[in-house]
Amino acid sequence: MRMTRPELITIAHTYADWAPNYYGGPLALDREQTVRHIADGHLPGLALKYGRPAVWDAVAAHLDVNPHLLTAPRTTQAERDKRQAERDAHADRYLKAAYRHYVAAEPYETLALIDRAELTSPPFKNYDQFRTATHTKTPPFTPTDLTGTALRRRVTLPLTARSPAHP
Repeated sequence: MRMTRPELITIAHTYADWAPNYYGGPLALDREQTVRHIADGHLPGLALKYGRPAVWDAVAAHLDVNPHLLTAPRTTQAERDKRQAERDAHADRYLKAAYRHYVAAEPYETLALIDRAELTSPPFKNYDQFRTATHTKTPPFTPTDLTGTALRRRVTLPLTARSPAHP
């Protein structure tokens, strides 16, 4: 089972918040110990769902792509709280925009904005409740033909005489 994008983003946020403190902090942990401390200490829900080795691998993979974060300036709890508050505020703006589309009966736009909110701050809300409400309010969606050969709507334009503006 593969981790979802919101789960990977949670790993990225956690890594950015904590890796400099473990790697360059007073403990002066090496790379592998930093991965273990982040996975075991800050991502217990993912470890229960996927197992510790899978979470360790995911954190290590993020480290491989972003090694510069190990040597970033250490963060305080106030800075981490501020980062999370900014992410939550950004997600809340997406949810407010989604609600406007929900009221206007625009389900595709609503669902897209809910997805953006979740990717901005995965732990902020239970986003599935918003998706369920959107699906409940709107009729089932017509599946899209991805082959591009079927017409979704056929429009016939009436033939008119030439316009006097054009010779």
